[in-house]
Formats: sequence, C-alpha cells, structure tokens
Amino acid sequence: MFKRRVEDSGKCPVWRFAFRIFYAHIANVLIMLVAAMLVENLGLLHIQVSDGVTPVVVTIVCFLFYVVYIYVQSWRVGQRDQNLILYKRETKQPLKGLYAALLSQLPGIILAIALQFPSAGFSYVRYARYFNLHFNWFLLNYGETHTWLYFVPLVIAPIVASLAYGLGSRGTFLADKLVYRAADEQDQTNEGKNE
Repeated sequence: MFKRRVEDSGKCPVWRFAFRIFYAHIANVLIMLVAAMLVENLGLLHIQVSDGVTPVVVTIVCFLFYVVYIYVQSWRVGQRDQNLILYKRETKQPLKGLYAALLSQLPGIILAIALQFPSAGFSYVRYARYFNLHFNWFLLNYGETHTWLYFVPLVIAPIVASLAYGLGSRGTFLADKLVYRAADEQDQTNEGKNE
C-alpha cells in the first residue's frame, strides 16, 4: 500500500559519502578558529604560552577531529551498506570508501598540483593550507620550500575511509575490539590467579 521512497532506504551514493568526508575540511576551519582563539587568549587567564604553540595545538586538534570524523562517517556508511547488501538491496562495493575519499580530496589534489607550477600573479598556498588544516604545522614550517608536502595530507582520508568502511561493512567497531580485548585479557589473568 505504501511505497518506500528511495531516499529513506539508507543508500548512500559515493558522491554523498564524499561530501560527508569533505565536510571535515569545512568543519576544521571552524575548529581552527575556536582552538586558535582559545590558545591565544590563555594570557587573559595569566597562562603564558609561547608564540609557536598555537599552530601546533591547531594542527593536533584538527588532525584528531579529521581522523575521528572520517572514521565514524565511513564506518556508519559501511555498516549501512552491509545491511543493504544482506537484504539484497545493493551490490557489494568494497572500494566505495576509497572512491569517496579520493573524490572528496579533488580540491586538495588540484591545489597541490597548482602549487607545483608557481604562477606570477596568484598564490594558491593560502587555500591549500585551509584545505589541509589537519596538517597545518608542517605546511607552515616546510610548505614554502617543499611544495610536494601538500600531497601528503591528501593520503590520510583515503586510508582512514577505506579502513573504516571495511570495518563497518564487517560490523567491527575498532573501539569495541579494543575494549573487549582488554576485558578478555583481564578475565584470563584473573582466571590464572584463581587456579
């Protein structure tokens, strides 16, 4: 009687998955602003911070958010796709995480290639740094002389998304494995002491 709409079926096409990964770059700009303001204003609390601390803190906070956000989003898509595959609503796509991550990195790839060919009138460095805030400290210190460094942060998303999508499609959450493994090891050591 009621036909289910395609949008509600839980399918996540590669382009939508890629935009979810790309969203981490947009959110990192906001996180960078908040982290930088917090670190810079620590002087108001009479906490002295050296000048080089802000880029390091921003890089660490943005990197952690970037990796965790991509992992969680990719794992959820993998788990949802596994359910759709189980009920034969979708075919198996083991490289979907890799394709989505590469698609999300296209602006960074274009910027990194443009930086290899310096132009006289326009500098792409500012935009490449905003795109790669999770690698900001390295780019601030070494990016001027080593433009190939702008390719390095582009590898992080495909690695994390592929790993997380694969684990999600198997129903394996990394945090659960670590917690349960630690509990199992503790139980085994307690059993050894009781005998």
